[in-house]
Amino acid sequence: MKKLIYFLILLGTVSCKKEFNPENFKGVWMNIDKDGSFSSLPTIMFKNDSVYLEDIYTYVSKGKFKISKNRISYYLKNDTLNYNFSFNSNDSTIVINNYKYSFWEDYSYNESLITYDLIGIKNLGMITTDSLVRFDGGIHLFKNNSGITILKLNEEITSNFNEIHRFQFDIHFDIPVSVIYLGSNLETIDVINSYFELGSINRRAALLLTSYDPKTNLYNGFLDKFQLWDSQIEKYYDYKIPKQIPKSLSREEYFKKYSPSLIKINNKKDINKLNTLKPESSYVISINPKIQIENYLSLKKQLLDIGNKNDINIRTEFNLYFK
Repeated sequence: MKKLIYFLILLGTVSCKKEFNPENFKGVWMNIDKDGSFSSLPTIMFKNDSVYLEDIYTYVSKGKFKISKNRISYYLKNDTLNYNFSFNSNDSTIVINNYKYSFWEDYSYNESLITYDLIGIKNLGMITTDSLVRFDGGIHLFKNNSGITILKLNEEITSNFNEIHRFQFDIHFDIPVSVIYLGSNLETIDVINSYFELGSINRRAALLLTSYDPKTNLYNGFLDKFQLWDSQIEKYYDYKIPKQIPKSLSREEYFKKYSPSLIKINNKKDINKLNTLKPESSYVISINPKIQIENYLSLKKQLLDIGNKNDINIRTEFNLYFK
């Protein structure tokens, strides 16, 4: 009888050691592909009663979590996610939703994770996490509690847009285009300011992300191509651009050469002017920087769709820094 009691106590002790206790793992869990490379799934961090899901460009979704036997639940702001769960104490791995995660001790655990809500627009276009890997770094734009526009560039937090053009972009990415995460309550001028900084390093497009769904691991957004006149860049930076070969056309020279129709977009109602565009014609779409950001995104997405379907020469401009 004593042996049986001792065996049951020992069995109970071993079983307890095999139970998963998040407090014993101060670090992050990463899903590794079969070839040993990092997958596109977010890393997972358990900290106190919170779970943090962090994507490849450090956008973080935060929620509460609960583990019950072979199930784990994430209680996020807009959704509750339920998955199967198991823990292997022999190699310190966990399996969530049939994906295996390995543990990286101390990685990012003691860092202050920045969380914010994206603007939430979901009708622009679906973007997979696999496609994000090909782009050239992530820029985060969001408002703090004081209404100040904040930029997150890797681990740097700043309100100085000039830091963007000094932001180091790795050279091995397939597409030299930055990803910009758009937080809620931003203004169009915030996006424009980031474009002027990107323009200083010869970038003329950005992949704008407006929402993220942790359940499907999909984003919403589109590739926004922007155009700046040299005269605008000179006024923004207060310096003279050296002569280029080939020489870029000034605004006056462009209008003289192509004779485009000028369409001014100041508000949501003005977007209906796009219905008047005719094939085999040339237009300059002049965008008021005070237009609401939701309307700006709708406008640029419609222009992208129009340009893909019709033989129309369209150039956009931001109506600021003109003489």
